[in-house]
Amino acid sequence: MKIKHSTVILLLILLMFLADGANSILVNLGVKFYRVSIFVRLFSELYFLYLLIQKDQGRKVLRVVSIFFILFVISASIGLSSHINYNLFDNFVLVNKMILIFISFAIFKYYFNSIEEQRRLLMVFEALILLQSFSIITAFIFHLDILSAYGNRRFGYQGFIPAQNEISAFFIIAFFYFLWKYVYFKKGFIQLIITLVAGLFTGTKVALLLPAVLLFFAIKYLIYLLLQGRTFRVRAELLILPIMLIITIVVFWEPIFQRINPTIEYYSYWISQPSYSIIDAVMGGRTLKVQDFFAIYVPRFDALNLLFGGHDLTLFATETDFLDVIAITGLIGGLIFYWLYLKTLLFQKNRVHLVHFLFVVTWLGISFTAGHLVFSAINSSYLSILLVAFYANRTNLQIVFSKEKRRSTYEVIQYAS
Repeated sequence: MKIKHSTVILLLILLMFLADGANSILVNLGVKFYRVSIFVRLFSELYFLYLLIQKDQGRKVLRVVSIFFILFVISASIGLSSHINYNLFDNFVLVNKMILIFISFAIFKYYFNSIEEQRRLLMVFEALILLQSFSIITAFIFHLDILSAYGNRRFGYQGFIPAQNEISAFFIIAFFYFLWKYVYFKKGFIQLIITLVAGLFTGTKVALLLPAVLLFFAIKYLIYLLLQGRTFRVRAELLILPIMLIITIVVFWEPIFQRINPTIEYYSYWISQPSYSIIDAVMGGRTLKVQDFFAIYVPRFDALNLLFGGHDLTLFATETDFLDVIAITGLIGGLIFYWLYLKTLLFQKNRVHLVHFLFVVTWLGISFTAGHLVFSAINSSYLSILLVAFYANRTNLQIVFSKEKRRSTYEVIQYAS
């Protein structure tokens, strides 16, 4: 029996998730070699490249990818000539992480374009989001240091994802997925709340944006009803779940405060420093790194550096994606990358809806100020799945999310047509 490529891709997603979980646990156990996921992700990328070769559209994507490798050869040549200890391999890995989104998005777009394939993809995606969410909630309840992000220094849990910046990106993607599902299909509200709570338990600053986005949609819905002259009737879940959440916080306020107090003390200390502002705290000190970058490294750049990069990001990175992309690939590489990146995030054939637009604004805003999103290999697949969901046919997805009994693929396609 021939196994479908889409099935292999889904298995690889599961394997990457498990490998990332192993990384996370091994790091907290203090094991010296913990990067087991790099092998799974390398095999997955090679398989994705093989699949793209099979399709005409895929070969177009590969030509785009080859442009970045050519730019990296130029960039690395400049770096090797100007840096004594230029780290060729790690800088290559960083460029590869940049372009992984284009490879991943093309794979999910081409191999999950039918109703049945999209159903399977989103079913696996939702299962992984909930598994990650429950791992963090469980870690919070039972004080599981093995899934902690900061140890005793700060409050926060990372679950099965091995880095704080990666977990932030994951929950932005997860939250907007379930928000989109609820806003346009009236499904998944409980999953949305679970994801929101788990996101807050990560202890990251980015997670504080999620309740604000949810509040925005609640206010927007209320204004819509008032302008339409309709009676304001709240759906049961919009009332019960937030009330339960508030009651839980009030009842367990003391233990909750004890858990988050190290984080409060951490930021209070830095804000109290004369040379450290609130903006510095919000950006995690990246403003200081940006200042050092312009003061120390930019004056050393010549015309080739400005055009093609060559800066060693392993030596120094501002951790703001826009500057780091230009530093490693130059203005030419940066302009090409962000044109393709924006095209992938926004400018497809389908019309962009509000949730999609807010996600892109949030994603790019965090990328420009907090960084690591462009260079996130872990989240390239999850981001691609979210974009496939955003761009999918609304009628088809209504069938996918229907509570009706599962039909055969033929019956579903017939129904959709």
